[in-house]
Amino acid sequence: MSTEIPHIFTTTRREFLAAIATLPFARVAAASSAIRLGGPIFLDSEDPIALAKEHRRLGYSAAYCPNATVGDADRIRAIRTAFAAENVVIAEVGAWKNMLDPDPAKRAENLKYVTERLAMADAVGARCCVDIAGSFIRTSGMVRTRRTSRRSSSTRQWRTAAGSSTR
Repeated sequence: MSTEIPHIFTTTRREFLAAIATLPFARVAAASSAIRLGGPIFLDSEDPIALAKEHRRLGYSAAYCPNATVGDADRIRAIRTAFAAENVVIAEVGAWKNMLDPDPAKRAENLKYVTERLAMADAVGARCCVDIAGSFIRTSGMVRTRRTSRRSSSTRQWRTAAGSSTR
């Protein structure tokens, strides 16, 4: 009689744990295998039905949130209904404001706007609300100006809006 263990039982504990760890992800991938794509549309209309149909006409199944305010429950309901009827998800609500503005009044105004946009994302069932943290610098921290170093004309230094320089 052979004491050799059949090959199917020779998996290491590490291999077994790695295999079962992926099972929940396999279920999610099978349930939502289609990637929804969206993009800007150039339809001069505020009608949610027309907007949803235009997304579908262009082959989109995801959309930016149409213009609306949190207090307009009828418009929000119309947006949700129209886009659901066309099987188009509201992918994002934009809230592009500088929440770190150096001016306290402007910063408070921007924070209020972003908070309202977050509420809007919840109201329309959006997948996300996008924003930037911002910067305490009055001009964007991304703005750079090129200058030549005094040591070598081939060396470039970059000055950020804050005034510090890097090479």
